[in-house]
Amino acid sequence: MLRFQLSGNNYCGGNIKRMRLWIGDKAFDYEYICGASLPQPWVAHVREFTAVGGPTVISFESLSSSFYCGPTIDGVCLDRICPGDLDNSNSVTGVDLAIVLTNWNAPNPKYPEADVNGDGAVDGADLAIVLSNWGDCP
Repeated sequence: MLRFQLSGNNYCGGNIKRMRLWIGDKAFDYEYICGASLPQPWVAHVREFTAVGGPTVISFESLSSSFYCGPTIDGVCLDRICPGDLDNSNSVTGVDLAIVLTNWNAPNPKYPEADVNGDGAVDGADLAIVLSNWGDCP
């Protein structure tokens, strides 16, 4: 799941800001209409997708004709739909458990994805996520 916020600058380039999100070879267009108030509010967007067969390239493209007057993005975050599936097998199994246990409290984990919750430590919180999501991914 990809999350991001979209806004724009109402000082130039018109009030309508357009952008295209690319996820692999699929394109998704977005539009932001600037209002009169400052600062412009942020609008949250979510796009679910499944990465298949290796890395998936994600890119944002301004559809504005002006270099500095296009849309603004912030808060870009990529979340796993299946927390605890560390080996991307579409299920949480003993392999994922082994990844967490092998990297337990390691100062520089060999597999950084073992820090499932992203708090900077591979510990009981990560183990709890793996165990609570045990089985096939939705």
